[in-house]
Amino acid sequence: MIQQSASQQRQLFDRQIKSGRLAILLIVIATVINLIILFVDAPFYFYLTAALPYYLFFLSGLFCGIFAEGMYTEIGTTKAEMAVLESPGSFVASALFAVAVLAFFLVCWFFCQKKRGWFLAAAIAEGVNAIGLILPLFVFENAVIDLVIGLVFHGFMVYWIALAYRADKKKSLLPQDEARPFVPLTGDVFAGTDAGTISADPAMPYMQADPTAQAAPAAPANPAEPATPADSAAANAEPDPTSRPQ
Repeated sequence: MIQQSASQQRQLFDRQIKSGRLAILLIVIATVINLIILFVDAPFYFYLTAALPYYLFFLSGLFCGIFAEGMYTEIGTTKAEMAVLESPGSFVASALFAVAVLAFFLVCWFFCQKKRGWFLAAAIAEGVNAIGLILPLFVFENAVIDLVIGLVFHGFMVYWIALAYRADKKKSLLPQDEARPFVPLTGDVFAGTDAGTISADPAMPYMQADPTAQAAPAAPANPAEPATPADSAAANAEPDPTSRPQ
């Protein structure tokens, strides 16, 4: 297994954290779009929605006769048969509940970048929302397929949010980057001597010693002048025994 450096692990954890925050935001956006679709009778639906507030809103709207006749015709019934509730109180209560759930997800999305516990709260809330997928089974017999597909999508959302929580926790345990020591460049480096070389690594722009370089021999402080032949002959001459001092 290839060992990753701390910087590479930090980049991986940052991507997982961003994916978790994006998953929370997608839940909010998809739920809002699905609630709007209920009133315009559009032929599509996003499975990323928060299922519990959505289906409570949807079923209470059906029973209160809030939606257009085309909505009832699409599900094989009529408004007169489904609209058994005269008071719209349940519809208003479900609408307020949907707003509260969406607000909670928005709070989790905003604060999870500061405290990882909000990722865990969003994952639990998304898991609880999966209970809402069971509600259509009490009204529609052919809702089993939607239940299975919805459970798969909710499982992916919970996974990505929980993975972001795990990544944020592991990121906090990574060692901090240590400051590199600074060694000022000397004139020997620019003169091209063997005292040192400039590193080619852009992350280490300071001078580092060349291990293959050999130090030049030190020059003597007062170099001796070479002796001339005359000086050598005078030094080797023997004294004359016949000579007397004057």
